[in-house]
Amino acid sequence: DEGIQHLATGEPMVRCIEMDDGQSANVKIRMLLGKDMSTIMKYHREDPAMVPTMQLVMHIVEIEVGDGHKITGVKQLFDFFENQEWSFQEQLEDAINILGGGVMTSVHMDCRRCNAEQEGMIPFAAEFFYPRKTSKFSSTAIL
Repeated sequence: DEGIQHLATGEPMVRCIEMDDGQSANVKIRMLLGKDMSTIMKYHREDPAMVPTMQLVMHIVEIEVGDGHKITGVKQLFDFFENQEWSFQEQLEDAINILGGGVMTSVHMDCRRCNAEQEGMIPFAAEFFYPRKTSKFSSTAIL
């Protein structure tokens, strides 16, 4: 329900995330939209290994730490994120998944021959989201 409300209003959702030093941070998060794809592709061209981290950071609108200091801007948010312990990053990812409903890549399968049931994963590798370009022209453009 919150995710639907967020998409309808555009208002970021605030999540309290515990830090290892005993403090907590109020983190305003948002869902990524189609308009963010050009920024993600820019990071992919610069360094494909950075894309997962930058996507997490791009979900953050603002971080307010215990003393009231507010952190905004991609560079400052990235620096803060990179200096946090793993638990902070996990909590942030969990909050984003809860807000957006998470990405379910598993599918239930039944074998028609033996009636066996199993769960498989849809192979969403990086090439699915960022396909490699082999040509600047479509094969139909040559005809």
